[in-house]
Amino acid sequence: MTRHLGRFLRSALLLSAALLAAPRAHAQLPADARWRTLETPHFRVHFTEGLEPLARRAADRAERAHAQLSAALVRPPKGKVELVLTDNVDYSNGYATPLPTNRVVIYAHPPSDEPSLSFNDDWLQLVITHELTHIFHLDYAGGVWDDLRSVLGRSPVTFPETTSPPWLTEGLATYVESRLTRGGRVRGTIHEMELRTAVLEDAFFSIDRASGDPVLWPEGSARYVYGSLFVNHLAERYGPEKVSEFVRIVGGSLVPYLFDEAARRAFGISFTRAWGEWEDSLRARYRPLADSLRAAGFPEPEELTRRGRYALFPRFAPDGAALAYSASTGREETATRLLTPGGAARDLFPRTSTGPAAWLRDGRSLVYAQLDYRDPYRIFSDLYRADLGGRRARLTRGARIAEPDPSPDGRSVVAVQDVGGTNVLVRVDLATGAVRRLTQPSYDEQWSLPRWAPTGDRIAVARWRAGGYFDVVVLDPEGRVLRELTHDRAVDNEPAWSPDGRYVVFSSDRTGITDLYAYDLQ
Repeated sequence: MTRHLGRFLRSALLLSAALLAAPRAHAQLPADARWRTLETPHFRVHFTEGLEPLARRAADRAERAHAQLSAALVRPPKGKVELVLTDNVDYSNGYATPLPTNRVVIYAHPPSDEPSLSFNDDWLQLVITHELTHIFHLDYAGGVWDDLRSVLGRSPVTFPETTSPPWLTEGLATYVESRLTRGGRVRGTIHEMELRTAVLEDAFFSIDRASGDPVLWPEGSARYVYGSLFVNHLAERYGPEKVSEFVRIVGGSLVPYLFDEAARRAFGISFTRAWGEWEDSLRARYRPLADSLRAAGFPEPEELTRRGRYALFPRFAPDGAALAYSASTGREETATRLLTPGGAARDLFPRTSTGPAAWLRDGRSLVYAQLDYRDPYRIFSDLYRADLGGRRARLTRGARIAEPDPSPDGRSVVAVQDVGGTNVLVRVDLATGAVRRLTQPSYDEQWSLPRWAPTGDRIAVARWRAGGYFDVVVLDPEGRVLRELTHDRAVDNEPAWSPDGRYVVFSSDRTGITDLYAYDLQ
């Protein structure tokens, strides 16, 4: 009895330490906003003024996810979950916490600019399902922990599931988001691409390395990439019901952090051993695939940068003699860099974001967007102009505009603007900063990375529509659709024009591997 009591007390102390030490890296909710609340059978939905249509949409998605999780994972938490919707930042995110009450916070910015989240048929359903999985998982307590919570209330010491390593917490939620919706990162191709690359480059993480915060690629994303695909591997091999059984075993164990033992009871194999077998199966799958692609004669790309981490959105100068790109190495300040033939890349100007920087036709300046604090509670994206000497001028203030591309005449840019849970295409006059909408806001339609044709009479852009259609379309300068270049469940993105305007080049994962494609408009 004394031995069991000692183990229980040690477990309780570790639970308290883990929860008290947990980081909080999320944007602060706007205390100066006017808040409203609506209630459903299982949620209190809190939202800022102007978001009521999105809040009602979220309430519907939340009730659907609650019913699905109650049937597929574990019993639902007691009482109502606080669901908070806010539109104070121009990036897509959400988080969940079981303490002091069960709370989910969703930022309204749609994930059209986040590649790993591009494969979804309803982004709000996806993010709510993911975050609510955290609540069902972390709130669950069985056996002595449930009895203790009935005495102590929602004390941190009564949450055994919070001892889970990050790869398990995020991996479970990412697996479930993919199982219960028609999208999700397990169904998408980005996570598998990162895992496949790790296998082929002999850089596959061991389970202990994935359990921490690795500084090597894919860094903090490792918990999502490795975790979700490992949990999916377990579900495919041993059955999805074993995943929920594992959660119940941990939540009812006197010493909940003995995960290998809990895995043996649920799956018949320890996590450590299963991870090794999973790695072996990936090597057996990916090496023949790589050999077949090489045998097909696809050209090997030439590596232009070697400083690592992020090198994004390359754009050739108008004369083709230089290349500007967004760089974040993890060692220096994020910046737009300039690469010239035979020369080393140099920083042009520092930035807070890694979005595209697009050349103006004079070849001596670029226009770009970056995130800035609008006030203590709001982080919005605005437009800037910079020359090759690094001198910068701000073009908008609080406009929530990103992904600009200048018109060939240099008078305006086409860009994307955030609008309360969705976005629209706009044209911005570079001389006055005046903004004119080209499309109307809809929760069932979002836009990303518009590009002017060299002739100035068309715009190619990636468009997401409800149902999971992420396609490339061509518009006229007023935003009217001229042609749909694709219409399928592949993620078709990042369009660019050939210099003569005949082709639209874009990326697509239609084969399961992201490659470049060219659409001949003639």
